[in-house]
Amino acid sequence: MHQSTPPDGKIYTHILQSCMRLRAIREGRQVQAQALKDGLITRLALATTCVHLYAVCREIDPARQLFDEMPERSSVSWNAMLAGYCINEFAKEALLLFKEMVRSETRMTKRTSFMLLSACSQIGDLALGSTIHSLVLKTIPNPLGYPFTGTALVDMYSKCGSQGSASSLFHAMSGKNVITWSTMAAALAIHGQGKAVMELMNSMEKEGISPNAVTFTSLLSACGRAGLGFQDCELWCWEWAGLQVEMRIRKYYFENMACE
Repeated sequence: MHQSTPPDGKIYTHILQSCMRLRAIREGRQVQAQALKDGLITRLALATTCVHLYAVCREIDPARQLFDEMPERSSVSWNAMLAGYCINEFAKEALLLFKEMVRSETRMTKRTSFMLLSACSQIGDLALGSTIHSLVLKTIPNPLGYPFTGTALVDMYSKCGSQGSASSLFHAMSGKNVITWSTMAAALAIHGQGKAVMELMNSMEKEGISPNAVTFTSLLSACGRAGLGFQDCELWCWEWAGLQVEMRIRKYYFENMACE
């Protein structure tokens, strides 16, 4: 009778990645248990994926336990744990972990910088955010050339109260995606610059960038802050985007603007 060969580490890693995308933590635990039984759980890619799975499923304590038990770690491993802290809004823990990463002499990547800036955004510490920005400039060539790094900088400065720096960085970015535009729109809306949001939306349209849910939320907030009535805002959204947004507008209006 032919005996089947057990799956190798790569197969387990791919299965765990699928569990992570589906947020299927129960099935992920079963895969992890089988990998442990087969003696494969200590493999770097597999262990890192396990950490990431627990982190994105908001199981932060098991994620940290697995991370601490890893015999070796790569930049990806550190970034997975940093992401877990940021996703779960443990910004201080993320920054403390980064100090450990520096002491371990692990190379900082663009993803690392994104996580650090996200942590600073959560804390709202401008001085710390500026320090991280300086570190990013030293370790990543042309960070504004990468949409996610540049967007994280815009978001950090805005949430730390430096709208001027956020705007300057936004305009200096060589590559912007819909998240970048939406982040800038949200930043302007938060600071009550309703008309500036609508001007930004017009520029976004000229660049051929399609809006997403965050864009519309910022737009609707801006409409309220700019003193536009519901009908004006609804009409403007229809004319600007040509999308089926009526129900979203009505929901936002009755839950937010109508109470102002």
